[in-house]
Amino acid sequence: MNTEKSEKCINVAPSGIRRMKKIHQMEIAQLFEYRRNCLGEKRTAVENVINAKVVAWNLAVVRRRHYFDLHGMTPQGAVDFVAQIVEGRRPGYIKLETGRGNHSKDNIPAIQNRLLQDFGNLSGFQIAIDPSNLGVLILSFQ
Repeated sequence: MNTEKSEKCINVAPSGIRRMKKIHQMEIAQLFEYRRNCLGEKRTAVENVINAKVVAWNLAVVRRRHYFDLHGMTPQGAVDFVAQIVEGRRPGYIKLETGRGNHSKDNIPAIQNRLLQDFGNLSGFQIAIDPSNLGVLILSFQ
């Protein structure tokens, strides 16, 4: 997946971005609430919609080459998206905004922990919490 090219890019004033982000977050929260009552394939389908919405948000609105906002993704969705981001890229780094788990079950940063675990064990990758923002990971890759 080439994350540097999006189908549609949105140019909006900062106040408009804040409104769009609030709507985006509310939609994600509603989907997570709906997911609570789902099992099996239906639950997986809802999770796929959640992850697709966050990917679309990054490609159309965030649109940064080295910075991605993973808030709202499932941990597996975040791992899959990050793998797609780094696939075929030149050596470098990206910053991944995961949050600190404030809105997660038991305040555990599930996305952050999963990325640290999965990418911390891969050859050619280094991942660490950004000391200037504990809700952001820095992933370096060769």
